[in-house]
Amino acid sequence: MESGTAEDWMTVPFDKAFELLQNNTFSRNEMSTENGIVYNIHYGDVLIKYGSVVNLSKSKVPYIRSNVSLSKFAQHSYLRDGDIVIADTAEDYTVGKAVEIVGATGMKALSGLHTIPCRPKLSFAPMYLGYFFNSKRFRTQMLPLVQGTKVSSISKSEILKTAVVFPSYEVQSRIASMLYTLDQKIDICNACAHELVRVKEALLQQLII
Repeated sequence: MESGTAEDWMTVPFDKAFELLQNNTFSRNEMSTENGIVYNIHYGDVLIKYGSVVNLSKSKVPYIRSNVSLSKFAQHSYLRDGDIVIADTAEDYTVGKAVEIVGATGMKALSGLHTIPCRPKLSFAPMYLGYFFNSKRFRTQMLPLVQGTKVSSISKSEILKTAVVFPSYEVQSRIASMLYTLDQKIDICNACAHELVRVKEALLQQLII
């Protein structure tokens, strides 16, 4: 797959490529896995549970409890396809892990505690940004800006010092498609591995008594 020559890639300052959105500060106690109307993208799930892309129509994303007031959030704050959610805090250098939102049509979701949500001002191919923000090319820009010792964090003002790098829309699409296909194959292999472990444990219980 061609990835384009160096001359084909553009570098744009973060603040020229994105606008920052409003996030919330709701705790886990204010979320539910069973029912609700508005999904919540929590920083802990960004760091551990989600990959580079989270599909709201397919993934198990927690809801904000229905008794929690959302009146202060403007419609503009609700996440759309292509928005990026960055985890701004972690206990290690996984800080800055990001996810791209897809499958948001007809859904309502907000960006949660310890996150930096942002919306592209430019047109990017679906899923490209999710992979870019987790790539070495972006993280080598970001890690020198991280602060803290026991807990690592990255502020909005520091994120604005970075830049987004991208090739043509067509090449973005090919990159994202290839990486997403690999992610799907990895998920299938992981599921098979977990099932084989389960079968082995069951056999051990039956054969060795």
